[in-house]
Amino acid sequence: LAIASFTCLAHIPRFWDRPGLRWLVLIAAMVLLATAALVRQNGLVAVLMAAIVLGVLRRCEGWRRALVWAVGALVATLVLAQVLAAVAQPKSAGEDKAGGIGVRIVQHYDLIGAMAHDPTYRVSRIEQAHPAAAAAMRRGVTVYSPERVDFFERDPTLGPNIWPMPNDLVGAEWRNLITKHPKAYLAHRADVFGWVFLTPKLERCLPVFVGVEGPEPLVASLNLVNGRDPADISLANYATYFYGTPVFSHVVYALIALAVAGFLLWRRDEADYAIAGLMLSALGFTASFFVISIACDYRYLYFLDLAAMTGLFYLALDPSLRRSSDTDPRSIPA
Repeated sequence: LAIASFTCLAHIPRFWDRPGLRWLVLIAAMVLLATAALVRQNGLVAVLMAAIVLGVLRRCEGWRRALVWAVGALVATLVLAQVLAAVAQPKSAGEDKAGGIGVRIVQHYDLIGAMAHDPTYRVSRIEQAHPAAAAAMRRGVTVYSPERVDFFERDPTLGPNIWPMPNDLVGAEWRNLITKHPKAYLAHRADVFGWVFLTPKLERCLPVFVGVEGPEPLVASLNLVNGRDPADISLANYATYFYGTPVFSHVVYALIALAVAGFLLWRRDEADYAIAGLMLSALGFTASFFVISIACDYRYLYFLDLAAMTGLFYLALDPSLRRSSDTDPRSIPA
């Protein structure tokens, strides 16, 4: 979705003097970005970068008009995302609490992770208000792993003790951790980010999934059957040939994205700004996982890998240092 939206932005300069096509492409880009932000909240990084790109593309109108275009696109996309969220929410689903639950999971992970990295760190607020929960969190250190938060399930007493705590209490303790004990917090976060970005044990980070697996009632309702057939197994085996190679390396794709962005910003064709924005948004999206990652699943950074591939493909179409069709931004009709 994000890649398609930046592709739309890359065509904006060509269509600017044709209002019908211009607005069609702009609206398509905003719909794609709004949907991307709904699919994954840190997709907002792409929304912000796309707004900046649009402003840069309209710099020929002066910085005030360019700023209006950028801010207008940003606000319109955010509003559109809210509208799409309201439309997509089933009436019988009730209040959407997924965001709040996700924040609590990150907070639990960070607090216990900080304890694991600094044995002297204490959750003093929780100790005073809920000593049993604090004790459970201390025991949770034994099942903690920077690989993924799921290992907390190995301690059946942990969840029942920590989830009943008020959000305000956990939030206050978490903020205190970040502001008063940054070394413990950053050590934990660096370890977790290392797992999702570097994938030191790739096979543990689920780089490939084949077959059908899920709750039996749900699978049956879809007329599917849990399991893997010979074709699934063959496909998974084929993928393993590329383990340990650049094909499954987020680091390699990050370096490619960085190199492509640098080259395009140096060449500075109008369309180059959009593709460079795509590269930078993918890198920013990746960086956001330093704060929010809770597992090393390879799929979390697919956007980075695909964006880097897109950038390489774009350069392959025209690798010249200066395009023969170079466009002076001042010549693009306002």
